Parts: sequence; C-alpha cells; structure tokens
Amino acid sequence: MTEGQGQFNLLKFLDGLPKDFEIYENTRITDFDLDEKTLITKDGYTVKADKIIIATRFPVILNNFYYLKMYQTKSYVITFRASPLDGIYNGTGDDALYMRSYGGHTVLGGFDHRTGRHKKNVNYYDKLKAAARKFFNTADGDFTGEWSAEDTVTFDGVPFAGCLSEKHSDVYILTGFNEWGVLNSMICSRVICNLIAGKPEKYKDVFSPRRPYLRKNIGSFLHHGIVAAGSLLRGLWQGKDACTHIGCGLRYNRAENVYECPCHGSRYDCDGRLLDGPTAKNTRSLRSD
Repeated sequence: MTEGQGQFNLLKFLDGLPKDFEIYENTRITDFDLDEKTLITKDGYTVKADKIIIATRFPVILNNFYYLKMYQTKSYVITFRASPLDGIYNGTGDDALYMRSYGGHTVLGGFDHRTGRHKKNVNYYDKLKAAARKFFNTADGDFTGEWSAEDTVTFDGVPFAGCLSEKHSDVYILTGFNEWGVLNSMICSRVICNLIAGKPEKYKDVFSPRRPYLRKNIGSFLHHGIVAAGSLLRGLWQGKDACTHIGCGLRYNRAENVYECPCHGSRYDCDGRLLDGPTAKNTRSLRSD
C-alpha cells in the first residue's frame, strides 16, 4: 500500500461496534411530528423519543428546506480480476475514475453525475469496461460485478451534523457526506454524540445545519435551483407519473432500467414501485421512453 494510505473492511469495522442497543426491522419511518417528538411508521404506528436523530441519506422532512440545500449524485462501479494495485487512486475532472484492489479484484468507478441528469443513451457500465480494457487489458471473462451508488452532496462540501433548529433542540440532522461516507459519518457521529451528552464540541459550528449556508453558496444554489425548476416543469407535464416527493419529473435510466428524480434522487422501477427515497410513496406504472 502506498505510504500514508489505509484501506479496511467496512463490515468488519461495523461488527466491532458496541452491541448494547436494539434494532427494529420493518419499521420504516415515513413521517414526523417534531413538536411532539414522535415518529410515524409506514403502517401508522407511532414511536415517541426524548432525542431524535434523522440520519437518512436525504432527510424526508420537507420543512427546513433541505431539499433546496443538497442534491443527489450518482456514480457507477465495476469489478474485475486483476493484479493488486499498490494504492488507492482518485482522479479529478468530470470523467474522473477511482480504483482500488480487494480480494483479487480491482474496483473501478466513476462518471459521477447528478441523479437523473445522465446523458441519454449512454451506458456508464460500458464506459467503465472500456476504461478497464484500456488501462488493464481486461478480457470480457474477467469482469465480475457492477453496481451504482448514490451520495448526498452539499454546496460547500461540508456535511450537516447538529441540532435541527432552536425550536426542535432535541432533533438532530446527520446527512450530506459528499461521497466520503465512512470518514464523514464517523466525524459527524462524534459531533452529534457530544452535543447530546452536553460535552464541548469544537466543530459544532463547522457542521451546524444552521450555519450561514445559502448566502455563502449562492452561485451553486442558483445553478441547482435552475435544474430543480426545470424538473418541476417536467413534472407538471408528466402529471401523476411525476415523483411523489414534491412533484419533479422523472427520467429513465436505460443502463439500470429505472426512473430517477433529478431533484432529490428518488428512484422507481418500471412498475412505479419505490426503490430509493427521500420520497416514501410509489408512483404509477411507468414506461421506458
């Protein structure tokens, strides 16, 4: 491994966490009553809590305008059999690639774009395979896997981690990891823990959800606001086939046979079934265009 770099198995890392807590499965939260500090599940049950941490990829709450402060980005990954690399590599630029080795395979990813803003009729997996053939002389039989990932991106590149508002001082937000989920989630989790425990936290203003954000990032806000406005207009044209979050128009991604929302990254299959939020509802059956 190149000096100064580190790589570890995330599943083994999670397995080492303390086990003195309970996890309740099949209790998806679809709504909140923040004034009453109550969570509402998809089946209509309610859960009350003294402290609430909203740690979803994109907050499902529509107040506090998080849908104007962030956007979803998508990247694609393939794996193939190859000799191990001597480090982890990250490129720069719009078509940047990143690569690392694990278990006799090379992981190659890239071609990031805002979710739902992909180039029409472009298969990004094919582009990654072409890059693998170019740089590694990979044969067709060497490819072993492919998938995509979505990340929540803030305009200033800094996550949100802290108290939601003065009114809701027992509700905390944890989101916007900007494609560095493992590192940023650990840092932000420590911030949240210290705030809940009443301990000093020197980085609370850096990550605060209430920092002077839009005013300092007005250029990015306007650019992405224009994208969202165009998607909302497309949603008016699509009518009931639009995203069930705030009504933005959906775009078909041929590479994965799914429909994606350019506003906030919700994804549906061709039958209109929800695959990813922040929306919590299905839409009508959809046809590929």
